[in-house]
Amino acid sequence: MLRYKTLQFHPNETKEGWQVIVSSVDTNGPMPESQPSSMGVFHYPETMSDVSAFARLQSTMIKAHEAEINRLQNSLALLLDLTLPASETVSSDAE
Repeated sequence: MLRYKTLQFHPNETKEGWQVIVSSVDTNGPMPESQPSSMGVFHYPETMSDVSAFARLQSTMIKAHEAEINRLQNSLALLLDLTLPASETVSSDAE
């Protein structure tokens, strides 16, 4: 029987912070993917410390959040610069 742990980060009940859940799993099948996910889940071997798994998952999630913030900032900048081309007229269908 194979034993591994699962570490999960979830928004807390008020959505203003995070909660951490660590659980042990026994399985006769193969261990799931053992890379931290930007979605807040990391399945890792029981031989890895919880502290090490926490650091890896936290780093993965921080990088993903930073990438998403950058994507949104770039999109916002493009939206702020958006103008209606002078050669087009605005449709009055909404009236």
